Amino acid sequence: MKTKDLVMIGLFAALMCISPFISIPTPSMPITLQTMMVFLTGLTLGGRRAAIVMMIYMLIGLAGLPVFSNMQGGLGFVFRPSFGFVIGFIASAYVIGKLSEKQSGGSYLRTTVICILGMLVIYAIGLPYMYLIFNHVMGVEHGITWVLLNGMLIYLPGEAAKIAAAVVIGTALKKHLTFS
Repeated sequence: MKTKDLVMIGLFAALMCISPFISIPTPSMPITLQTMMVFLTGLTLGGRRAAIVMMIYMLIGLAGLPVFSNMQGGLGFVFRPSFGFVIGFIASAYVIGKLSEKQSGGSYLRTTVICILGMLVIYAIGLPYMYLIFNHVMGVEHGITWVLLNGMLIYLPGEAAKIAAAVVIGTALKKHLTFS
C-alpha cells in the first residue's frame, strides 16, 4: 500500500469512529451517520481499502473504545443484537467499493443503486444476527416481523436521506481522489 492509501484508511477509520456521535434528532429516534460513512467509505476508497476501514472500526470498538451505537464498545458487544450490523458494515463497504471501482464518470443513479445494494447487504447480515441474539442468546422472543419493523423499516427514511447525501458527497470526493 502507498502512503496515500494508509492516510485515507486512517482518516476514514477516524471518521467512522466519530460517526455514531453525530446524530440528527427526529421525533421517533436519533439518526446517526454510521451508515452514511459506510457508503462514503466504499464510494471513495474502493472495495479493499473500504473493508479495511470497517475492520479497523470493528476492532477499535471490540478493544473497548465506545465507537458503536449508543457509545458502547468492548468484546461483550458481540452479544448485542446490533453487532450484526457492524459485521454488515464490512461487507457493505466492500461491495459498494468494488461496484464503484468499476464505475467511470459519476452517474448519480448508478451510485444510488450501488448504495442501496450496500444498504441491503448491511440488513441481510444485521437482521438475522439480531433475530438470533434476541431469540437464542438473550432469550427474548421476537418474531421476524418485529425484527423487520424495529431493525430495518423504521430506519428506512433516514437511510434514504443518508444515501442521497453519500451519493452527492461521494461523487464529488471520487472526482478529486485517485487510487491505483
